[in-house]
Amino acid sequence: MAAGMYLEHYLDSIENLPFELQRNFQLMRDLDQRTEEALDTISSLEH
Repeated sequence: MAAGMYLEHYLDSIENLPFELQRNFQLMRDLDQRTEEALDTISSLEH
């Protein structure tokens, strides 16, 4: 998904931020990935 690519690029650009911010962005990335997987599963069950 395009949003995932954007997020990946954005995360690469913030690597010089303080550790806590990096950690929070990583957690958001992980949640986004899990959400995408859940949506894919739901979508496949609907068909």
